[in-house]
Order: sequence, then C-alpha cells, then structure tokens
Amino acid sequence: LEPDAVVPTGILLPKAKREWAHLHDAKTDALEDLIDELQGKPLLVSIDFHHDMDRIRARFGNDVPYLGAGIPMAKSDIIQSQWNAGQLPVLFGHHKSIGHGLNLQSGGCFHVCWYSLTYDFEDYDQFNARVRRSGQPSKRVFIHHIIAQNTVDEIILTALKSKKRSQDALFDGLVRLARGRK
Repeated sequence: LEPDAVVPTGILLPKAKREWAHLHDAKTDALEDLIDELQGKPLLVSIDFHHDMDRIRARFGNDVPYLGAGIPMAKSDIIQSQWNAGQLPVLFGHHKSIGHGLNLQSGGCFHVCWYSLTYDFEDYDQFNARVRRSGQPSKRVFIHHIIAQNTVDEIILTALKSKKRSQDALFDGLVRLARGRK
C-alpha cells in the first residue's frame, strides 16, 4: 500500500499489515450520548472489531473494561465480578467471548448496546441473553443498536430481524406440533 492509501473499513489485510481508515466519529458520538443518557446505569456493549475498540479507547481511555481475545482469565474473572457487583457502569466485549457461559445479569444491567453488529443471530441472541435471563431484577431489557445510515449496518440489522422471525416461526410451529395442532 502507498503510505497515504485509504483502506476501506472491514478489508482484512495480511496479519502483519492490518490497517483501518478512520472515516467518522458518528458511532462513537452516539455511544457517548447513550452512556450520558443512562446516567450511570450499567450498559453492556458489543464490539466486533479491534479498530472499534481502538476508537473507543481513544475516546474513553485505555482502561475501559473489556472482555474478549487477549484478556487473561484472571483479569476476565475480576472484570466479571466487578460487573456483577454493580461496580462498572459500562462493559465492552466481543459477542463471541461474552455470548456463552457468562452470567452477567447480577449487576443491575438492563441495557445492551450493539456498537458493531454480527450477522450470526445465535451470537446476537446469546449476547443479549447475558443480561436477559433468570436473576435479572428488571422486567425489561433494552437493546440499543448504533447504526450508521446507508451502510452495511442497516443490512445486518434487517438480516437479524429476518432471522429472528424465522426462528420464532419455527419455535411456534414446534409448540403447536407438540400440542397436537398443525
């Protein structure tokens, strides 16, 4: 690449040359607005790409709590304990790292934010289920999506909604079948 070449976001280069181009701060601004609006209420935020965490750390500081690749198990355990004790107002994490096996519903969180979406409905659903589960003190969990207009974000959200409708229809059909109705 030329020194000033623009690399579109999402293009994966060879490992030694992974680069990204900063295009805008709109999603980070929206995240900051959401955090401000919640006034200290806990927020679980899904991050998919390293460059997303780079931008978030540039805005909020390098010490923001994060669960994902490269985090030692001992540190992960500490972060989970702090979260469940209600000591962290925001927790960032990769949907695959948080989506299965973690209990994060004890910290009083009932807001989940998707800073970057996944096409995988199971990962999406399981990440949301970290706080939307038994032991959650709130009757409702709010799922926030930070979507950049006229981008792949809109396509992914539409695909996720379609996958949810398909899954719900399958489950409804299975329930009807189990009850002896078609």
